[in-house]
Amino acid sequence: MGEIMNHPGDFNMKRSVDEEFKLRDKIHESKVKDLRMAAECQRQTRKFAQPFMRPGIKLMDLCNMIEAKN
Repeated sequence: MGEIMNHPGDFNMKRSVDEEFKLRDKIHESKVKDLRMAAECQRQTRKFAQPFMRPGIKLMDLCNMIEAKN
């Protein structure tokens, strides 16, 4: 994380002072982290499954391959 500096205007000061806003930002940061982890899981699964996705393959066979990988 880079250097944190206060904005010259005082309209948003309670965001850096009020504990409630700090807690809300931490909760939001946690949700973003969870979404990034889910996106990475989806990316790896898609990368694994792409070579098997061909015309004529049964969807059940593809699902079983993915389940076996997980």
